[in-house]
Amino acid sequence: MRLFFCLLLGLLFCRAIVLGQNSVQQRFSGQLSAMQAWSPQQGAAHFSAGRYLPNYFAARSWDSSRQGLDLEAALNLSAYASYPAGSSAASIRPYRFWLRYRAPNLELRLGLQKIDFGSAQLLRPLQWFHQIDPRDPLALTNGVYAFLGRYYFKQNANLWLWALYGNSQQRGFDLLKTEGGRPEFGGRFQLPLPKGELALSYHYRWAQSDSSLAYLFNMGPLPEHRWSLDGKWDLGVGICLEAVQIYRPQGLGPFRAVQQLNLGLDYTFALGNGLNCSAEYLFLGYGQELFRPALSAHSLAVQTNYPLGLYDQFSLIYIQSFGGQIGGQLSYSHQFKYLSAYLIGGYNPRVGSLNVQQNDLSQQFLGWSLRLVLAYNY
Repeated sequence: MRLFFCLLLGLLFCRAIVLGQNSVQQRFSGQLSAMQAWSPQQGAAHFSAGRYLPNYFAARSWDSSRQGLDLEAALNLSAYASYPAGSSAASIRPYRFWLRYRAPNLELRLGLQKIDFGSAQLLRPLQWFHQIDPRDPLALTNGVYAFLGRYYFKQNANLWLWALYGNSQQRGFDLLKTEGGRPEFGGRFQLPLPKGELALSYHYRWAQSDSSLAYLFNMGPLPEHRWSLDGKWDLGVGICLEAVQIYRPQGLGPFRAVQQLNLGLDYTFALGNGLNCSAEYLFLGYGQELFRPALSAHSLAVQTNYPLGLYDQFSLIYIQSFGGQIGGQLSYSHQFKYLSAYLIGGYNPRVGSLNVQQNDLSQQFLGWSLRLVLAYNY
């Protein structure tokens, strides 16, 4: 079904090219990355991985008003090997495949795409549609099969509407997977304010209650409503807010209603080349009624970045998870003309998790580890 969907998008774009009189702009690009990781706490275990993301982009404009069609197609080719465990695997998956109609105030996009919004950068309750790990220097994430429409009003206010289908994976802080055979839909209105912006979002989906978590009962597909309020302001100190309310009318006991509140600060100190520091605090509450959590947990994340020059930077991330476990990483990066190199040392708690979504090749070891990541972009 997904293959048929991708082929249909390609045929629609090809037909638009044939019928059009103007030339089509095309661009081939990609990213080739490799990672070598080593963990002294797991018997000097090694993990080697490689990934290739070839990307094709084509655009056809109909007139000078920026009206036209765009097509993007990208694959995710990855392989890894772990030793002395001796495990290995390789995969080829679609990474992006979407067709977009654009006009001066309108954008309509259909296909496998990345949908990202919100003001937080580290703990991010609004990771409703992606799995970006703040500890991943490449910030890779799988896409979702969706239709997304955006309309831009005067003074930069904008309205988003979306519909998703066939996406069953967990995303962000999802406690339950999505029922893949049922559609999801929602929308967002974003309003510019003096020194910042404010947005309201809503999303509806069917969640799978047959989770692998032992304390959840199998109740079949459950309807789930999500509301959010988020904003960011520059008041000398950057301030961000993400507040999310999740409600499942059919229950799940103390997990019927979920509250997530993230508050963040960001400031660059005039030290040397500029020391940027950001901190986010996340409150997570569960209960049977809205705004009355019976269970609660807290998480804290801090990130600092210091550039040594135009091409070198140190970065430190500290995360205290909901269970009290502490982890983080210190990294050094150097940017060549086409190559980016990252040397990363860090600690991932051996008990529990940081409750931050990890992509498939980013974090592979518990305890202490050292990673070397190379990425070539063309």
